[in-house]
Amino acid sequence: MPLYKGQPTLGDIDVELRSQGFVPHCFAAIKKWPIAPCVINNNPRQALNQLLEADLVYVRDFSRPDAMSDEQLKHLALIAHHCYRSIDLTLRCVMLLEQRGALALGSQQAYLTSLAQK
Repeated sequence: MPLYKGQPTLGDIDVELRSQGFVPHCFAAIKKWPIAPCVINNNPRQALNQLLEADLVYVRDFSRPDAMSDEQLKHLALIAHHCYRSIDLTLRCVMLLEQRGALALGSQQAYLTSLAQK
């Protein structure tokens, strides 16, 4: 739902980011709001199901790894792991880097093992 006059919609933003080679990866935060006149527990701000705003994380399109350098994949892996706990995306990056010879063989397993130790 637009909060400000002339603000781009999620669709507008999605089309623009995809045109620049990014894809949606995850929702980092979601804020829901009730649709008026619905009030629950006498609280007009109690969240229900209407999406008001969300922080949607876009990343470079990892399904096209040839478009990314080893350094970009390394950075994506670090951000995915440390900022978003996106183990699947991190593992994908590690796998690609291992296949390219930019990481040692066994790096995927070492990453998975390190997760089990925490």
